[in-house]
Amino acid sequence: KVFVYTSEYIQCSRFPWNLDIQKDLEKFDLLYQRMIDVNDVIKYNKKIARCGYSKHFANINKAPEKINKCIFAGTMYPHRQEAINKISESMEIDVLPYGIYNWKDYMYILSQYRFILSPYSNDSNTFHLKFYEALLVDSIA
Repeated sequence: KVFVYTSEYIQCSRFPWNLDIQKDLEKFDLLYQRMIDVNDVIKYNKKIARCGYSKHFANINKAPEKINKCIFAGTMYPHRQEAINKISESMEIDVLPYGIYNWKDYMYILSQYRFILSPYSNDSNTFHLKFYEALLVDSIA
């Protein structure tokens, strides 16, 4: 059995390699795949990955006080950089360097900020994990 959570839009000109990766994944006999994009779910006849607020995350270590600033965590594509530049004219934004953080440390960093920037991915049909992460740490996305 192979379980895959696809967190990028598959049918996207920005990520043409995702089509090849999907073709390779389809070769597995026991593939269980969840996708975050509605269009991909329909095209590939897969189930949608639903992220939600869970009671199992109730004990996240949160910062005692919020910084009255915004944070962006994610891959810095050119269109996101443009959006951050525009927003930073009105609000101070810290950028968390892209990289691997353990989940507890990552969530603690997010919990320090009042606002979490959650730009659309490549399509507005994509569910945004940042929204749910913001809920978990009592911040605004």
